[in-house]
Order: sequence, then C-alpha cells, then structure tokens
Amino acid sequence: MHLNSRTSRRAPYILTTAAAALALAVALTGCGSGDSGAADDTPTASVPTSTPQPVLQPFPTLGVDPLDYPLQRRESITGQYTIDVPEGWIPAENLNVGNEETFDLKDANGLLQAQVAITCEAVLPKNDGTVWGPRDYLERDMAYVRQTSGGEVGETVSVTSGDLNGIAVNYSTSFGGFGIRQQAVYFVNDDCAWILRLRLFAPGDPRDVVRLFARMIGTFRPV
Repeated sequence: MHLNSRTSRRAPYILTTAAAALALAVALTGCGSGDSGAADDTPTASVPTSTPQPVLQPFPTLGVDPLDYPLQRRESITGQYTIDVPEGWIPAENLNVGNEETFDLKDANGLLQAQVAITCEAVLPKNDGTVWGPRDYLERDMAYVRQTSGGEVGETVSVTSGDLNGIAVNYSTSFGGFGIRQQAVYFVNDDCAWILRLRLFAPGDPRDVVRLFARMIGTFRPV
C-alpha cells in the first residue's frame, strides 16, 4: 500500500493529524441491566437479581509490530478478489444485507471490536461518457454521512494497491448516541467500484488496528 507517494514501510497509518479531531471516544461499553428473579414455591420473598451485561473490551495489544503480525490469504465469497486478513479475524459466511463481505475482530465475550467490510458497487456512468471515479463515490458517501448522522469527515489521502489507484478518508458517525470511528478506501476498476471500510467500535487506541487495515488494503487484489 502506498500513501501520499511515500514508500516507507512505516507509512500505512492513515489516521492523519488532520483527522485527529475525528478520534471520538467510542461509548460502546456496556452497562449492567437487571432482570428480576421470579419468586419460588417457598414462603420467602423473592430476591431481585441482576446479570451484568458483558463490557466491550478495548482494542487488543498485538505484542508485535502490526507490520509483522501474521496475515492469512482469503478469497471472497463471490470469488471477485483476494485479500490478506489478520489471524483471529472472523470472515463472514455470507454477504450481509448491504452486500458487504465482512471480517470481524471480536473480544473474549464475542463482542464486536472492529470490522472490515468490502463492497462491490456498480460502476456508474457520467453524462460526458466517462464513469464515476473513487472521489465521486467518496463525496456521495460523505454527503450522506453529514446529512444523516452529523458525522465528522477528515481530509482525503491518496492510496494505491497493486494496479489500483484510489482515495481514503477518515470519518465518524453517531447513531443512537454511539460514536463509530471509520475509515473508507475507494477504488474503481472495469468491474466494480470497490469500497473497503474499517469500523472501530471498541474504546481505546485504534492505531494497531488501523495499521493492520492498511496492510490489508495493500494486499487487496480483484481477480
């Protein structure tokens, strides 16, 4: 993966200082909720009990440099691309309702900490006979983010992966009081407008996860 014409092995951390204001704290930690226990057959009064809900854990410590963390080659469900995915990330068995293929990072309680979602959209034509490029799709999506969730949108960054030239952006959304930090990368080839999204749900420092995502982007290859 190549960012802003830099070829350094240390380059692929896309969360730039321009997007630092977007590093909103993710308020997805659970809180306890109680279910009152029913009275038994004895004459003693029922005792209310509560079962604390699992709390979403912070992002894990990798123990190694993200650039050295082991990846595994995956082929898409549809057979349209390959991508290297970090060990421990769970691939979806089917496309979701948005026709996304997802790879999930979960904590010990099975709660979703981060997710990479990959979508192939139709390549849209323009009136001048050309087609939409990566920036057109980005601007469409970010307009929707601003209008529907009041989200913050950062500056764009040029990205290349193999023969693909694209664009990336950091942004945040808020739904129901929960903040989600996100990053989206856009590529367009003859077959698809490819959108690869990283969604960050857990609290804590996401830099290692973002750098893993950068490595994933660098291995993305349509077939």
